[in-house]
Parts: sequence; C-alpha cells; structure tokens
Amino acid sequence: MLFIAGSCFTSSQGSAVRWRFINGTWQVEFLGTLGGQNSRGGAISSDGKIIALSAQDRDGNWRAAVWQENVGLFALPTLGGNESRVSNNSAEGFSMTSDGKYIVGYSRTPQNEPRAVRWTRQGGSSYTVEDLNIAYENLLGAGDLLLGATGISRNGHYIAGVGRHNGQIQAFILDTQFCNLPDVTGDGYVDDADLLEVLFNFGSRCGG
Repeated sequence: MLFIAGSCFTSSQGSAVRWRFINGTWQVEFLGTLGGQNSRGGAISSDGKIIALSAQDRDGNWRAAVWQENVGLFALPTLGGNESRVSNNSAEGFSMTSDGKYIVGYSRTPQNEPRAVRWTRQGGSSYTVEDLNIAYENLLGAGDLLLGATGISRNGHYIAGVGRHNGQIQAFILDTQFCNLPDVTGDGYVDDADLLEVLFNFGSRCGG
C-alpha cells in the first residue's frame, strides 16, 4: 500500500489529507483541523501511519499537530505562545523523520517570539518539545538565534532552518551528532567556533 500526504483546497478552505493507493485506485482521507477552518498536510512516516501537519484551532491560531492512524489529530506542545507550525508553508514535507520520532518547526514563546523547536515522540501519541536554542546553546555565539527549523533529515541527523547571526537573517544547518569537525576557522583548534562557522554559512557560495 502506498501513502502520500498533502493538502486539498477549495475556494474557502484548505485541508490536510492522506492519499492511499489500494485496489488499483487512490483514495483520499481528510485529516481535519483542531477546531478551526484550515489545515495543511506535511511530512509522512515511511509506513504512512504518522503525519506531521499544521492546523488552525478554534481561535484561528495555527498549531503544529500530528495525525496518527487509529488515533486521529492532536496538537503538539508549545513553548507557551499561541502559535506553532511544523516547518513552514513551502517545506512541510521535510519536517519529520521517516519513523515519526522527530518533528521540527517553530513555536512562539509567551512573549510572541519565534523559536526553532524539535518535537520528540515519547511513545504512542505523547510528544515533548525542546527549544533548539537551549538544546544547542553551547554552539551559538552572542546574539545568535535559531528562529525556525524548516527541515530534518529522514534519520534525524541534520536540521536545517533560518536564524539570526551577526544581525542578519541566515540559513543554518545543524549537525546534531557532530564529530570529526575540521579546523574551519584556521586558528589551530577544533572547537565550537568551527561548528558555529559551519552552522550559519550553510548555503553560502564557496570561494571568491
């Protein structure tokens, strides 16, 4: 059986859906919302049973959510603000690992500030949330901030996103299991400064 996650749109509403190929035809299943009007489909696990998506609640706020087969749709925990999303509108399909254990995106704090986050499945329909700025604070320089994660590799090793570095908005890639890092800065030491250089120069052109 094959599965695809995505969205279906009408003139007034968008809905997260799961298509499954069975008996020679594609069947569509609408995944619902959190009480609001719209939802957007996102990443799907390799077995098709877990989908990370974003959906509106009763107040119209967008919330990161998970749909699980035989469980349904439920919201993911936040950092205390009223809004959270998996990845972003253009990259939601890259927001979850293949086994559904890790999901990335952003969540707003009680002060309405966006922060890059990673949700981790604890078992069943239980997930915890962590601020990547806290989890990897030893890799960040003064004033650096990870604003939102836009994708995670299917094995959870790498997280890509957008942050603020040296007062500018830049793309980043985070190696969550970094090792054997070269002396990028050329100062004779392999340390956090080298990882920081790589972190906020992802996507930059090499050479002159």
